[in-house]
Amino acid sequence: MNSKLLILSACLFLSSSTVAQADLIYEFGQSEYHVAPNSTIDVDLFLTQTGITDVLTTEGLDSIGGRVYFNDPPVPTDPAVVLATIDIITSTAFDDDLFENKDLVAGVSAGVEDSIDFNAGTGAVKGSRILVGTFRFTAGSVLGEVTNLRGTDFDLTPGRDSIVSFDTLTGLDSLLGPDARATITVSAVPEPSGFPLLFSVLAFACQRRRR
Repeated sequence: MNSKLLILSACLFLSSSTVAQADLIYEFGQSEYHVAPNSTIDVDLFLTQTGITDVLTTEGLDSIGGRVYFNDPPVPTDPAVVLATIDIITSTAFDDDLFENKDLVAGVSAGVEDSIDFNAGTGAVKGSRILVGTFRFTAGSVLGEVTNLRGTDFDLTPGRDSIVSFDTLTGLDSLLGPDARATITVSAVPEPSGFPLLFSVLAFACQRRRR
């Protein structure tokens, strides 16, 4: 009986610890992205409070950061990638051009961290969902191939915080929960000029069915 109680207590402890670490999570703007071969697509990464904490809406942030990995398995033969640091676009709320840090590991990941501009009198950035940054991906050339995206902390080194609260300047990276997930699929996306023709064909088909 005692052993059962110990196991139950351990499970409850682990469960509560997991919840405590999920006060903040990363989220992509979409769970699925579709892009034409060799074309570009912008992927937004957000930091969201789950309701367990209200630090983003009450205290706000002094700085923010995040990283997107695009080499998680299974890796396609011609994956979508971020090609250059110019394709890492900082959130305008934090873009002070002083502490901005863009990091690109070719073929692996792209990250950004930035803080507010104290010199310009910028206040805390607040909101239940705050934009970390935008990552411009260039798709591969193989139709149907899928690139797996994973949004996570900018730097996983213990004690290295890129998410910092405004009032107390407290590092918040330890509150992060599970990584964000999304996919980029190379699809035969119709060109804009082809839409009128497509609509005409559909309209003609509908008229024939009514007859």
